[in-house]
Amino acid sequence: MLAFPDVDPNRRIFMPVFALAEVVLAIAVPFLMIAGYHAFLNSEAGTVVQEVTAVDPGFRTLVQHTQVVPLIERSAAGELREISLVAVSQDSAASINVPVELYEVDSTLVDVSDQQLVADLSETLRLDLDDPVALSIGGTTAVVSQLVGEAQLTSLELPTSELDNGGLVVDAELVESLVVANVALPAHESRLNVAVINQVAGVEFDSLVNQLGSQGFQVQEAGNATIFSADPTVLTVPTALADSVEVERLANLLDAGILIDDLAVDQTLVTVLVGADSGLID
Repeated sequence: MLAFPDVDPNRRIFMPVFALAEVVLAIAVPFLMIAGYHAFLNSEAGTVVQEVTAVDPGFRTLVQHTQVVPLIERSAAGELREISLVAVSQDSAASINVPVELYEVDSTLVDVSDQQLVADLSETLRLDLDDPVALSIGGTTAVVSQLVGEAQLTSLELPTSELDNGGLVVDAELVESLVVANVALPAHESRLNVAVINQVAGVEFDSLVNQLGSQGFQVQEAGNATIFSADPTVLTVPTALADSVEVERLANLLDAGILIDDLAVDQTLVTVLVGADSGLID
């Protein structure tokens, strides 16, 4: 008859604990491998990082939109006296005078706050505006000079039409022409949001950005393709914008094909892959 030695009671407790630890470790191994893989991919240890410049493949940058500052003059009693919008670009500037009569009803100025004025003008001009600068009477000239600096200043009037009752209303069509002619890189949620990616070696994407800005598009990002090529111009468009009139206008402007991107993460952004055939490149 075979006899088995007694098992230490402590060992009886340890054995199930050990078995459970093995199971937990076996489950954790795949997750540890994935974490280690991503840590390896993101690590810069032992590598030499070369700075990418604006002429190199793969360079990307966010676009700084044209700053538009509202200047609002009021009397000591708080009555609205003058409204100016100052748009400052790299080497030019425009001061757009907004008639206060737009805010008259029966020849009486409506009591409207600076914030409401700016919100209304932002929607009317389809422009993002800075916070308003509140000024006393006569204060606009000095602030305009400070904002403009050495840039060439153009003074403009906001286009309006007269109503039958003698009041004024903004002329929407003329306003858009004024905006794109004097605000180099406009921005507003109502404008088509685009990223410009240059595919042609030796071309500066800044000129591509400025040309699209002058057509009223909001350029959010710009740069170069990872690999320069002779590929034609194409728009990659998220499904949410597949039927957009502005997408069609952009495609016609560039004589570009349209590729609907069903997997686009940003459903508000159209990417323009600019080829030598676009018409934007001389």
